[in-house]
Amino acid sequence: MPEILANIYRGDEIESIHFGDLVVCNSQGKILFSQGNPEFKTYFRSSAKPFQVLPLIRTGAYQKYDFTLPELSVMCASHSGESFHTETVQKILDKIGLGIENLKCGIHSPGHKPTLKKIREAGTPITAIHNNCSGKHSGALAFTVFNNWNTENYLEPNSNTQIEIKKILCEVTEEPKISTAVDGCSFPVFYLPLNKMALAFAKLAEHKTDDLRIVFEAMTKHPEFVAGTDRFDTQIMQMCPSKIVSKGGAEGIGCLGVSNGKDSFGIALKISDGSSRAIPIVLAKVLHKFGALSDAQLNEWLNGDSGILKNHAGVEVGKITPNF
Repeated sequence: MPEILANIYRGDEIESIHFGDLVVCNSQGKILFSQGNPEFKTYFRSSAKPFQVLPLIRTGAYQKYDFTLPELSVMCASHSGESFHTETVQKILDKIGLGIENLKCGIHSPGHKPTLKKIREAGTPITAIHNNCSGKHSGALAFTVFNNWNTENYLEPNSNTQIEIKKILCEVTEEPKISTAVDGCSFPVFYLPLNKMALAFAKLAEHKTDDLRIVFEAMTKHPEFVAGTDRFDTQIMQMCPSKIVSKGGAEGIGCLGVSNGKDSFGIALKISDGSSRAIPIVLAKVLHKFGALSDAQLNEWLNGDSGILKNHAGVEVGKITPNF
């Protein structure tokens, strides 16, 4: 059963609680710590993105199109739609000879409010390139174009593109059979146990193979492309450069890996109610428990914007605290 992972205080009293499941394991799959059910099955959501780009690297498409590390980083991203994000996605599309019209991720407003404000003031259109998953889609299209496959059906589960992606997901998670559904951006999304997600991130953190090393370097050297301004994935990687690789997902999914040589490990978290607000606090506490964050760094999270709740007038009214 899920356990209470975080309490939400208003004043001195608990007002809400977040149940969930989390697991820490090493690259051999050994479980080092867990709360709730370490084998709870759920969707990998966007936390799968670092592994969905692996076919691009393994086949030589990454090298052929001379992709840069920032471009690969945005392929792993759930970005905020800031100008440097969309400009980088456009560069990817230019390199493979496609346009925004080829992105089948759908359209939504940029998550970065100052960027959205500028777009509205300028009267420029919001397009699929602003979708937080446009980087992942551009990467999948690059893999599709490289193999001369049909770009119209690159999202179909039975397409060559998705068959190859799923094959690698089964490999890195050591889960031989993974069922899929449809993600928010229409990409297939993978259903598997939390401990297998943590295993994949432990392998990414250890990055013994060239393909995982390239992805690790792209994300940790250019973390601003993975999420964006004032967002957890970017901030935690900036706080611990070349040490932590982090990628969250929708519906309360948070995954990261800690690079520590042969002692590297991965963490996977699912908040039962699908909320994301407790993820930074819970993951920071786990990182501190395993020595990846100092006391000062943990306090920075607990007493920062992630941990302190303020009302619309900016008055501090409560806090989020981990419950383990």
